[in-house]
Amino acid sequence: MIYSPDDIALVQNWQQGKASDSPNVRCSTVEGGLSECQRSCMYDFKCNVINFCPSEADCETENRCCL
Repeated sequence: MIYSPDDIALVQNWQQGKASDSPNVRCSTVEGGLSECQRSCMYDFKCNVINFCPSEADCETENRCCL
């Protein structure tokens, strides 16, 4: 089955200051922003949630994508 970004639902906005504590598959800094992070999850069968820190947030690392 192939998924698209339309299949991914936002659970919480970064402005709420919370993240999932699901087991980490891997983290990386992505150049392509949220859409690249979503695609990374869609192509990894172990991924069922992402934590993404957008460039406008005050995270330690911008564009950080954790599957």
